[in-house]
Amino acid sequence: MNNRPITEDDLHAYVDDVLEPERRAEVGSYLADHPDVAKRVAGFADQRELLRAALAPIADEPLPPELNLSRIVEGRSDPPRRGASIRHHTARPMDLESAQPACQGAGSGGFRLPSDGWAPGRDPARTSRNVHV
Repeated sequence: MNNRPITEDDLHAYVDDVLEPERRAEVGSYLADHPDVAKRVAGFADQRELLRAALAPIADEPLPPELNLSRIVEGRSDPPRRGASIRHHTARPMDLESAQPACQGAGSGGFRLPSDGWAPGRDPARTSRNVHV
């Protein structure tokens, strides 16, 4: 047996049945000696089965053509077309115009610099402009 500690990754790999046989035996022995951890791992296994059952109908669906890897590779040599992925997207004047109000809002009131006497954590009533000696 190995003296490596049993990690969280080992526990999940145990549930997924992807450990080497020797390591699986070590984790199994550890679980036999630690019933609290074994109970938690049993919960992982239950969740795994519930997720598999819930997602089974989706897993059986065919892959959408836009996610087909061979089609994506073939499409890289084609010129970008309208509605293409963001990687091929170029900014259009309308995109820039729609971003302008958000930028103006951030610059005019959403963000204030300390030069006006205010800063986070400071009482605005006690700024140099408002203090009367």
